[in-house]
Amino acid sequence: MNLVKWIRKNEHKLMVWLLVLIMIAFVGGAALQQILRSVDIRNKAVALYSGGKITGKTLNQSQSELTILKALMADKLLMGNHPVFQRPDFRAMLLSQVLFPESFRGEQLNAYLKQSISRGQSNMSEEDVDEFFLKLRTGRPMFNWILLKAEAKEAGCVVSTDQAKYQLTNVIQGVSGGQMKTGAVIDGIVSKYGVTEEGILSVYADLMSVLAYANIVTGSENITTDQIKASVGLSGSAEIAGETINAEYVKVAAKSFTKEQAEPSELELNEQFVKFNNFRSGYVTDDNPYGFGYKLPAMVNVEYLVVQLKDVIDTVAAPTDEEMMDYYNSNPARFTRQIPVDPNDPTGPKIDQKQSYAKVAYGIKTNLKRSKSDRKADMIIAEAVEMTTANLGDIDIRKTDSDKLKELAVDYAKVADELTAKHGVKVYTGTTGLTGAVDLAGDSVLGNLIIESRNNVPQRMVRLLFATQGLEISKLGPFDRAMPKKYENIGPAKDGYAHVVIVRVIDTTEAKAPESIDYTYSINKTVFGEKSEPTVMSIKEKVTEDFKIVKSMQAAKSIADELAQLAGEKGFKEAINTINEKTKDKGVILFSKKMTDRTRLPQSTIKISYAQIAQNPGMEKRILSSMIEPVMFIEKLFSLVSSDENELKDINKVIMFEPDAGYYVIKDVSVQPVSIHDYEKVKAFHGYATNFMASEALGLQHFRIDNIQKRMSYKEVEKKKNDSETEEGTN
Repeated sequence: MNLVKWIRKNEHKLMVWLLVLIMIAFVGGAALQQILRSVDIRNKAVALYSGGKITGKTLNQSQSELTILKALMADKLLMGNHPVFQRPDFRAMLLSQVLFPESFRGEQLNAYLKQSISRGQSNMSEEDVDEFFLKLRTGRPMFNWILLKAEAKEAGCVVSTDQAKYQLTNVIQGVSGGQMKTGAVIDGIVSKYGVTEEGILSVYADLMSVLAYANIVTGSENITTDQIKASVGLSGSAEIAGETINAEYVKVAAKSFTKEQAEPSELELNEQFVKFNNFRSGYVTDDNPYGFGYKLPAMVNVEYLVVQLKDVIDTVAAPTDEEMMDYYNSNPARFTRQIPVDPNDPTGPKIDQKQSYAKVAYGIKTNLKRSKSDRKADMIIAEAVEMTTANLGDIDIRKTDSDKLKELAVDYAKVADELTAKHGVKVYTGTTGLTGAVDLAGDSVLGNLIIESRNNVPQRMVRLLFATQGLEISKLGPFDRAMPKKYENIGPAKDGYAHVVIVRVIDTTEAKAPESIDYTYSINKTVFGEKSEPTVMSIKEKVTEDFKIVKSMQAAKSIADELAQLAGEKGFKEAINTINEKTKDKGVILFSKKMTDRTRLPQSTIKISYAQIAQNPGMEKRILSSMIEPVMFIEKLFSLVSSDENELKDINKVIMFEPDAGYYVIKDVSVQPVSIHDYEKVKAFHGYATNFMASEALGLQHFRIDNIQKRMSYKEVEKKKNDSETEEGTN
């Protein structure tokens, strides 16, 4: 190549260097130093990982690639439904947060994951979900993208640009409803960001590689045939029912005979107390089959300030005719109904018809008056919040200890009196005394209070109260409100259309074994009007009741045995009538129950239920009785039927069931198993589904920021002091 041609070919580069030399000539060596230094910063490592380093240059490239991916709607792709299960793939959704973190979307995903856990549709745990989002705050998308790309490439997981283009075409058509063309989208990105089509497809291929590698790693569990059979039998599918059971039985409850029992001696009571004083009530174990327990729960003493909406509504003016007519005209959709074109053909075509004003006037009046009373109640509580926090000034509550908050606290009773006098509406206040979660959840006001969170997921007040700093029985997640402190206002909170409330915790105690069998404590319910006497809880009374239950089990067994014998002689119905005639003077009436097509529930339901109890203080009684006990009882019924028979008729078998403190006389029991034909039809789907759920749980760990960094031996480069000083000196 001759010199002239070479100069023409490199004309642009020569001009750049000519300008550099001219600048150096004018300003000297300082300019050269600055240029060389900027080049050094772009190439200087800020972090190291296995097989590479992260520099300013690679971070800029990473940011550009993430921008391209978002322009390609990759964030929407990752949040879309799985093609087989028609529900979101949690692994892809987690990756979307790692690369495209958005607070609102993160809150929604957090809530969605926890809902799936509570419904038994996921093998994750709420604690692991919260930990993922907490760790997410320590990562940065540009760094995450570099590490995940490098990891997939290192493992040899590569998606071609042709595959990426095919996938991208499907995604764009799906997201846009067929309104957008792949070529037009790519051309728009090329024009806006100055990249080539090949470069765009290469970036998208990298994303597919990262997701494909995650699916390979998390989906490598070995699912056994027994696991698949269990999945089919327990849950079935849209095509077939799972394994079900039918039964007819009579329950003979031990508590029906406790009045007959003699009072236990002090020695007997103390033996019962000592045996179970460190157990939590309701938790069934091999050592405690009845679920006895006298351990005192964690408790909170709650002070409350309440406005009743029924007190407010009488103090607001009724809406005027003009207000009512304006509401009627401004909300036509509320008063429009569909009616059949032909009154004689109610299933035929329909037309919209607006209801007459006269017909809906009363409802409008009621709604407008209730809206006015709601606003006034909200205003009163807002004033209460302002008055009770008046001494805080600019203090940051999160950085202030509870003792200081107590010192600055304003008296609720004084505020209530002032607001009552000002607004002509009675404002109530009081304290609960130290109260456990179950009793607090049973309170007619406090137990029903809800606080709306930022993502519109309601939070139970009881859960927040037991998350108070220093107690922390319930663990709040990264998207919940901040952990409350003693003497910090919580609220406003509502329980529908009845009350508007603020509360504060003024004392707490941790769970502990009672000091003695004679221990008692008081519970105050929220009251309006005359004060009522507090409810006194006595450990000794509970121990006595439980002791009598155990003693009454023998009486229950005697009746159950007699019923079973008579049923064999007279038939089940006649036997029940005979026993009832004998026991009616004691107030004991037996009746048969039928269980129809009840699905066998997995034993994991018990684990899930206990996890729900841990996250929802106050719900244990409801969860124990509605979830855990039924699982145990149904499993007991299934155990009566052997593998080679599906139906047992007129067996009149007596079984003991301690969790429900009683004996059952089982007349019939039959199992409807899944047929071989049905099993073969759905086994592939269930195998895939079982693996899919396990994979999603592993995906939570795979995409956790600290785990990504650990796998890739990520380490930030420590900045030298003289480097920072040099940088400051040149600015």
